[in-house]
Amino acid sequence: MYLANAGNTFGSGGSVIEIQQGLLAFSNNAALGNSSNVINLNGILGSAGLRATGGTLLIPLSISTNRTINLSGTTQANAIEVERNTTLTLNSPFGGTGALTKGDFGTLVLNANNGAWAGR
Repeated sequence: MYLANAGNTFGSGGSVIEIQQGLLAFSNNAALGNSSNVINLNGILGSAGLRATGGTLLIPLSISTNRTINLSGTTQANAIEVERNTTLTLNSPFGGTGALTKGDFGTLVLNANNGAWAGR
């Protein structure tokens, strides 16, 4: 699924976007709805992930978010993909104890202290 509408307002007060299989692609933080929405990557049914997309060689894209991303599951089925010419900056620490795989050729910046994350 691809979310591009910067006017999305779904969810509120910490509503959960649950991803159990497949990728949720987005090109801006607001496309993920209310800014307090929490994202759960829970690859129990297969690979589950987020994909930051939209940058080009001539117009690189930078996306920054303060959303909480929870990592669940016992396998390395959770992924964050960042497309080439795109930078995704995460300003909140990961929640949960699940594993994470970074995919594609873009840049993933972890600004928060993730010392409490026990992921693999």
